[in-house]
Amino acid sequence: MSFHDNTEPRQQRPPIYRPKDPPPDVALDRSRIYIGNLPHTVTEDDVRELVEPYGAVRDVFVNSQKGFAFGNLPASTGEEELRRLFSEHGEVQETFLNSEKGFGFVKMASYEAAEAAKAALDDALVDGRRIQVRFATQGTCLSVRNLGPWVSNELLESAFSLFGEVERAVVIVDDRGRSVGEGIVEFARKPAAQAALKRCLEGCFLLTSEPRPVYAEPLEYRDWVLGLPERTVSRRGRGYARERELGPRFARPGTQEHRVAERWKRFLDFEKDKREELEKVLNEERRKLEEEVERFRREQVLERPFPPWQDGPHDQYASYLGYDTGYLGYPPQYGAGWNHRSPY
Repeated sequence: MSFHDNTEPRQQRPPIYRPKDPPPDVALDRSRIYIGNLPHTVTEDDVRELVEPYGAVRDVFVNSQKGFAFGNLPASTGEEELRRLFSEHGEVQETFLNSEKGFGFVKMASYEAAEAAKAALDDALVDGRRIQVRFATQGTCLSVRNLGPWVSNELLESAFSLFGEVERAVVIVDDRGRSVGEGIVEFARKPAAQAALKRCLEGCFLLTSEPRPVYAEPLEYRDWVLGLPERTVSRRGRGYARERELGPRFARPGTQEHRVAERWKRFLDFEKDKREELEKVLNEERRKLEEEVERFRREQVLERPFPPWQDGPHDQYASYLGYDTGYLGYPPQYGAGWNHRSPY
């Protein structure tokens, strides 16, 4: 007996499931745009002037390094004197001073003012002591790793907004625009960054369906703009005088200096080879873990209860092959003499 001769009442197939539109994400403001690769000298007025031709601008935020950490300050210097020193180079927004230990923090209103203050006051003589001024690490930025290839800037921002207001979230990509599995999240407040770091270290924070936890750590600040000027190099002890006796040169072959330098080069090559070997081992372990995760996901699909009208997992090629036409798991069977013009 063919399938078409079956006299049993045909099961009515439920409507095809269509995923609903995702709920609106309150943490993601579609009216905000991110502009990257801006020079350090750009101001909020410059950005506003750039964007205003395309519509009304509600607010502009330029994230630049405007805070200082300074040390070796004389104990006699008070907060008013500190504010006066920095206000000569621009508007001072916040100050903090620990007179007992001789250090503190200052936040300027703009990057230009911060850069001018750092250039003028670093290694400056204040009450007989030379103070040290450095850009401060804000403690609001986290470096996140182990991101999946489908994690975007918006998803990263939405996920970490659970811990507090996020100023910026960026997934790092390579030269072809593909994610490298790392990103940066910058919070508006330091307590939010600390809470996110603690929760990510204590638990397994997942961003997508894949059970791939995010690894977070404080973002290490490195200054590649100003670098290390000659005037800031420490001259204490004998090290500076000893190292500066000879200038830049190529070592002469056959000398003791050349032999020691060759040993350094062999060590650097050895270090490079070991890092490559370690990278291969890590990649192999990562591949095994990804295969295990994929098996876990397949087992979940097989153990999932199916609707009464479906005997097994949904065939992802059913619609492509023409099987998804209402029959319960069988391809449509048409008679040889079927007339497509007939209403029956």
